[in-house]
Amino acid sequence: MHICFVTHGSIEKIATMKRATGMANHLLKVGCKVTIICSDLPENESRIGFECPEVNVEYVSPGSAISELVQKNKLIRKIKPDLVYVCSIGIRNLVFKSITSKTKFVVEHSELPSIFLGKNSLSRTKELILEFSSLFLYDAHICASRFLEKTYTNRMKKVCVRKPILYSPYAYNSETLTPDKETVSLSENDSNNNTKVILYMGTLTENYGLFDMLNSVMNISKKRSDINLLIMGNGRDKKKAVDYIERKNLNDYVTLLGYVPEDDLSYYFNVADVFISPLHNTLQDIARCPSKLFMYLPFDKPIITCEVGEAKELFGGQGIYYKPGDVDSLVCAIESSLGLTKPIYSSIKINSHSWESRTNSFMKWINEEVI
Repeated sequence: MHICFVTHGSIEKIATMKRATGMANHLLKVGCKVTIICSDLPENESRIGFECPEVNVEYVSPGSAISELVQKNKLIRKIKPDLVYVCSIGIRNLVFKSITSKTKFVVEHSELPSIFLGKNSLSRTKELILEFSSLFLYDAHICASRFLEKTYTNRMKKVCVRKPILYSPYAYNSETLTPDKETVSLSENDSNNNTKVILYMGTLTENYGLFDMLNSVMNISKKRSDINLLIMGNGRDKKKAVDYIERKNLNDYVTLLGYVPEDDLSYYFNVADVFISPLHNTLQDIARCPSKLFMYLPFDKPIITCEVGEAKELFGGQGIYYKPGDVDSLVCAIESSLGLTKPIYSSIKINSHSWESRTNSFMKWINEEVI
């Protein structure tokens, strides 16, 4: 079977491409041919070269939505794959199925843009039209959260459409994210470094809990000096964060690492004592699947999050939760987590959240319900 993933944008900014690079090697192992269509950007080439160098890659020149759309449809007509996997809905990924084509088209839903509070009513309406159109345009649907699975199941009932749906959250790559049982230090020259490292990986925006984390570290720093918050990623509020750190004299307690390449993640994840994945009790956060949760998981360290959406689905009663938006609650969660040394997710089958496991479930679903 020839599977073609259709992606858009930069892997540094848009997480949906992670599904393609994460599943590619495992699809190759079960005998599939894999092609990834993606934007011709250095970061995309680097990520594919690191995670799945043996896949076939077709690059499109970044440009207008129409330009990219034309290029992608032309490539699919040339490739003629058995299955097209559209990694996210959107104008730039609106690949068309010919009436006579035997190719099956599936689409992934990883969030619900029509409910984003940051969009105006016109933009949300456009997103809603795209979301409902996808029910008719594609042969099957992959939902990255339980909320999305329920949403699209209910929407299908409303419009009298029956299409296969697979619940499949994000996952971790067991070949590139490797826990190190040896002592790892922030300083290569100091194996006895006693600094407690709190790590966040994600977008740097206020609505993703950026300033909740900074405020909590500021409060903790008044009581102890052995902490360091490592923040990996970029975002529109990075400049505000830099100003805040300077204003509150937090340079000794917060390190902004910027975008960290995939091949360096294991080092920083091994350094960490505690991971953070802030969430808010909003439909936007309930609907989405925070990929960082699954990337943190194999390192068997405390993961502080909120009892919301996929975090609650994953951790259930074992979660280390704080009240969304409550800095005092986050401070308490961090302080209690820094003292934990024993494994705390013993009942979670970590291997079942690898890309290999997701690929096996996907292929079983494809063969039984889609092809």
